[in-house]
Amino acid sequence: MLLTDRVSKFRCRSVDSDVSEVALKASLEICEEIKRSVNAADCSCSSIALITSVRCIPNSEENEKVKGIYLRLINDWATRKASKIHSCVFEDVIERMPSLASVALINSLSEASQTGHSAFIKCESVRLLAAIFHGCSADETVSEKARRIMKESSSNAAKSLVEALADPSLQKPKHRDEVLHATKHFVNFAKDQKDGVLTDSELSSLQESLSVVEKKCKSKGMKHMCVQMCEVISNDVPRRTDADDKTKRLKSSKTPKSMKKGKTKK
Repeated sequence: MLLTDRVSKFRCRSVDSDVSEVALKASLEICEEIKRSVNAADCSCSSIALITSVRCIPNSEENEKVKGIYLRLINDWATRKASKIHSCVFEDVIERMPSLASVALINSLSEASQTGHSAFIKCESVRLLAAIFHGCSADETVSEKARRIMKESSSNAAKSLVEALADPSLQKPKHRDEVLHATKHFVNFAKDQKDGVLTDSELSSLQESLSVVEKKCKSKGMKHMCVQMCEVISNDVPRRTDADDKTKRLKSSKTPKSMKKGKTKK
């Protein structure tokens, strides 16, 4: 009933001839409804309504206004103590629209994992970030653009995990274990990339952070997980080299053929 009430508010009027414009307008209004959610169930219902509306917008992952909606929601959720937004909003888009999640959420979640207003928000940000790299990377429906952004954002994600592993507010076992599970998903993602997505320095920082945590852990299971991840990083994760970066820069800076043809000989 709640979902019906949400969606039924948006009627296509004669002046709204473009369906995508109507869907965008609906999405913006649902976004405001989410910010006023009265409880978790209401927020979840509005979240599904938002997904339904966004799906009506062609090439939503390319639409800056759609990305802006989720950026505003993350900002409210991560920075306002009185926020009415629940994590389910981001879980839904990761599960139901993985390409959009990869494009719109990775960098914002990386930032929220370091600047969130509470340990819970920081920990949830890390968990959601790992869910993108774990679930979306294996989803065959994910677009090439989304896969490219996951690779390009790997350095930021690795930095966020290193920060989270050392964050004093995340040292309680329940938080630390969540961060370790998230790190495991990310390390497995990095291992599966044929072309390295992290430099040797970045992987060394992650490995050192895991070694520090392993010494502090009392749980044998968590200690074993830390040791396993360190071994995978040492033996199985390909490195991104400075030469790879230089090649990418050279490719992007090459003069287009059309421009070369337009040049006149002196």
